[in-house]
Amino acid sequence: LLNVYKAVDVVQEKELFSMHENPHPDCLVGRNIQDSITPVLSAAQFAMEKELENVTIEDIAKDIVEKEKLKIQY
Repeated sequence: LLNVYKAVDVVQEKELFSMHENPHPDCLVGRNIQDSITPVLSAAQFAMEKELENVTIEDIAKDIVEKEKLKIQY
């Protein structure tokens, strides 16, 4: 799924989360939030991409078929 995610170009590299571009310079949080939160958001994106890397389209298709089989049984 990682290849699909990258192929459809949903977001640019390391830009899954967007941030306010023009924080007010007099705002304590606004002045510092990007430097503080960027490592956290980068780690979250990396974790998501690692998870996608471990799942194939075949895995998803099999899961759909299995779920459908369970519905038919009941």
